[in-house]
Amino acid sequence: MQDHQTNIALVCNNAKRLQKFSKWLKDPNTRISTFEFNEAVPLAGLLREHLDFVILDCSSQPDFDYRQLETLRHQQSLRYVPFLFILSEEQDTLKKQVYLIPNNYLLIEPVDTFAFVSLVTSALHTANLERRLLMYKDFVEGEKKLISNMDSLLELNRLYEFEQENSLLDFIRTGLMKRLELALALETVVFADYSELERTLTVDLYDDKNQRVLKRHSFRIEGSAVAKLLRLSHPHIIEGSALNDPFVQEMEESLGVKINSLLFIPLNVFHRPIGALLLLNKLYRNEFSENDLAFGLLVSQKLSYRLENLRMKAIQTSEQNDLEVLFGKDNRILKEWKLYKQILDSVNFGAILFDTKGRVYYRNDAAARLLRIPDRKKAVQNLQDVFSKEELDRILENIGNTPLPITRQELHMEHRNIPDYYLGYSIYPLDEPDEPSKFIIVFSEISRSKRIQAEIIRMDRMASLGILSSGIAHEIRNPLAGIKAMAQTLEEEIAGNPTHKEYVDRILRQVNRLDNLLKAFFSYAKPKRPDPSAIHVKKIVMEVLPLFERKMRDENITVRQSYARDLYKVFVDANQIEQVFINLLINAFDAIKDEGTVTIHAENAKHPQPFFDRRNRIPSLFSDRYIQITISDTGSGMPDEVREKIFNPFFTTKSNGTGLGLSIVYQIIKEHGGQIEAKSWPGKGSEFTILLPAAVEENEAEMIR
Repeated sequence: MQDHQTNIALVCNNAKRLQKFSKWLKDPNTRISTFEFNEAVPLAGLLREHLDFVILDCSSQPDFDYRQLETLRHQQSLRYVPFLFILSEEQDTLKKQVYLIPNNYLLIEPVDTFAFVSLVTSALHTANLERRLLMYKDFVEGEKKLISNMDSLLELNRLYEFEQENSLLDFIRTGLMKRLELALALETVVFADYSELERTLTVDLYDDKNQRVLKRHSFRIEGSAVAKLLRLSHPHIIEGSALNDPFVQEMEESLGVKINSLLFIPLNVFHRPIGALLLLNKLYRNEFSENDLAFGLLVSQKLSYRLENLRMKAIQTSEQNDLEVLFGKDNRILKEWKLYKQILDSVNFGAILFDTKGRVYYRNDAAARLLRIPDRKKAVQNLQDVFSKEELDRILENIGNTPLPITRQELHMEHRNIPDYYLGYSIYPLDEPDEPSKFIIVFSEISRSKRIQAEIIRMDRMASLGILSSGIAHEIRNPLAGIKAMAQTLEEEIAGNPTHKEYVDRILRQVNRLDNLLKAFFSYAKPKRPDPSAIHVKKIVMEVLPLFERKMRDENITVRQSYARDLYKVFVDANQIEQVFINLLINAFDAIKDEGTVTIHAENAKHPQPFFDRRNRIPSLFSDRYIQITISDTGSGMPDEVREKIFNPFFTTKSNGTGLGLSIVYQIIKEHGGQIEAKSWPGKGSEFTILLPAAVEENEAEMIR
């Protein structure tokens, strides 16, 4: 009936029935103890040995009263043992007494073999399940007590005192193992370090103060069951014949300890074994229990969690090679992290994860490039390391005052030593329930977009002013021509009167002055379309400089020239570009006034900004290459508010200027598909940078000789 020996007590006053029931119960694994009612009353004989089942043939004892059993049924050894009562039809009172009591079973005469054996087998099976359930309940209760006291017993709060993995492992090898040994009443507890490369477990034995390693033992695990336990991260109680394992045998010999039972608990970090807890021999019993296994497993889980936490922190400051040592090259988590990192480091926008206090938890490579973070400064701990106080205040103020996400914001980066350096940024909350105060800022440089935007505004303004100027010029020129004709006629008629002739001469001079101004209007409003050809910049400059020889000599001004040896020719209208140089040199000489230097330098542009032409006026050029011409002076310079307006028509700081010189220069450069920018430093001078299209044949660069 059962795989193990079953002890059954059979109580009966009828020898024939006793023999019959014994025959029905006959089984190699069943041991039957027989009693008569008069021998067993008050059935004290049932307490002499361990019983699995009790059968009372009450039909052979008609006056039996169940109350005789009540005291015995409450005994610990019989409380959960099933009782089978065989009753006659006349024993109705006893039937009522027995019916409602747990673990009681009834058979009414006549009883057949099948009903008897089936009921006994079923009752034994049910009783076995109940015993297991009770054992599990006791185990759960014991586990609850262990868990509730585990932190205090082992002082696990100390795990969080260590910020370095090596320091924590030292504590595990010494202090924690000793506490675990006392808590579970063990003979010995040791921590074994696992070497994946050498396939060994290494145990250090310390002195009484846990300060010095007395001896180190390394055990190879090839061919041992513990190799599989480590690989599968499977805790296991090794006992009985399993103690013949070569690893256990070698450890017995090296440590000098007779191992009666071994609790082996792997310690994993990110699914990778780094060692194992080895619990040797219970002091007060031969075997480890399920409680011991549960307790040790919970300890290893807490250790794994803390070690994983330390390694996650190490990700922010570790190189990839260091992480491979920590996690292993084939670790799935590391592979995914490397993939995401590669993606984030490949994009051209910056990304930083930070909290409300500005602490930085992650940044990608583009963030370092856009924020000009030096290579030597690898770890950025706080946003204040890369943003000025004003910039950081603005970012954090946006988070506090604006609903998230915050998109399409602009930030002028004043401390980058780069004029007009702008970032466009958006801020998103980190969508994690446990991280409510962390944010992601995504940003990119928009300096070029800002320049194009300013260029569009300036071009539209100039186009509008050009149309207006053209209309005004036409309206003025016609009556002006009539005034000039009448003044010339009047001059002829009063030729003999000097006073009146002087009046007429003044009128003609002012008319001529207005006519020259109108011609300048027409040059600005309707610039002549360039007739480009390939020419060296140096040749254009040499045509212009002789015009200023006297001024340079009188005002002690020196002009220095330098040209790159591999300088390309420019594809321009030489006459119009001469006008550009004339205007720029006049302004430079006027800014110097007395004694100074003007420097002209030309080289092939390394990173030209493409020209933005909304009206598609520029014909296709011979190449997309440019040359860069810089004209700088040591004059008085300009404040920023003046520099921003110098290309606007009619804006001038000179008492006798028209305000159209630099506007015409700007128009000519744009008509050639180039660019012009101005920088100035009050009291130090100004610098104009011009980009002009180069005329370059394939695989050929003209050299300046």
